[in-house]
Amino acid sequence: MTAYRFRVKPERTTDPFWRDVVVGSGRTLDELYAVINDAVGLDGDRLWFFGTDRDYWESAVKYQSPHEYEDATSGGSMRWDEDVFNAAETTIGEFGLDRLDRFCYLYDYVTEWRFYAIVQDVDEDESDDQPPEVVEERGDPATLDWRRVTR
Repeated sequence: MTAYRFRVKPERTTDPFWRDVVVGSGRTLDELYAVINDAVGLDGDRLWFFGTDRDYWESAVKYQSPHEYEDATSGGSMRWDEDVFNAAETTIGEFGLDRLDRFCYLYDYVTEWRFYAIVQDVDEDESDDQPPEVVEERGDPATLDWRRVTR
């Protein structure tokens, strides 16, 4: 029984903007994506992935949106040296995270809204089934300068 608390922040912004999300280890990365997008004011109609390190496109492992992963013409590896998985079939617990680990989230391959998440806490007394929810936040998405969040 484990739940994770993540601090999600845009990569490149000086605005005081972040969201803390708590999610059980048995929930999927696809569920985490939906809560993050809602919390930062993005629609859900673009391609996206979570990466296992800070390098976004250069991540050796990517967890793609189910739509992209299942689409034979665009799903799969973007490079020959990476592993790609379906975010709807991968749980938070399978991501293999410890306290203070960091991973990246890239939304929209054209605009490249870049976020990262840092594990703030791992609570072994919480339910694996706890749905993702924003538990603390700072900043208003309407005032976030998205030009400074991208590239």
